[in-house]
Amino acid sequence: MALESDSVGRSRAGFWNHRRHGPYSRCPRPSRAIPFSGRVMVEPEVIVVPAVFLIPSLVIFARMWFRHKEKMASLPGASSINPMIEQRLARIEDTLETIAVEVERMGEGQRFVTKLLADKASPALPEGAKNGGSGRVTTPH
Repeated sequence: MALESDSVGRSRAGFWNHRRHGPYSRCPRPSRAIPFSGRVMVEPEVIVVPAVFLIPSLVIFARMWFRHKEKMASLPGASSINPMIEQRLARIEDTLETIAVEVERMGEGQRFVTKLLADKASPALPEGAKNGGSGRVTTPH
């Protein structure tokens, strides 16, 4: 297979020609690929760059995970919780339930009083205000 040559006599297939096409041209670069599984060619950057970042990050992650497991194993379990703390938490739960019931009762009383006041005030309104009137509202300026 014959290769095309440029005016200087260099082969153009597979070379980066900066002078003629500029550094960002679409001319093919020289391939520094290494053979991979026979006919497929893989450039070294495709393998080296991920390996440089992946291996140290995996080591760091594994160390962090093992340290976490060691710390969790050294902590006291749920079976060794103090019974006095259990009793105290039970009293706090009972108190919170009592407070919630009282707040709900206060809310029901508030709604009942509001409904009574609204029912008392409605007969005092003029007849036009009950039915919507003319739809006009007079506001002071």
